[in-house]
Amino acid sequence: MTQWMTMISNFGFPLTLSLFVLLRLDKKMDELLKEWKKIDQDQRKENAK
Repeated sequence: MTQWMTMISNFGFPLTLSLFVLLRLDKKMDELLKEWKKIDQDQRKENAK
């Protein structure tokens, strides 16, 4: 039982923190991708003129 508690305490916090950061980063990346696609479409319209 002590071995399991040690593993959870050693890996639990870093894993939790990593998941939190990845989830927040995922939302930001989605927003960035949408903006990038919008800019790309605007540039294509601009070049087509």
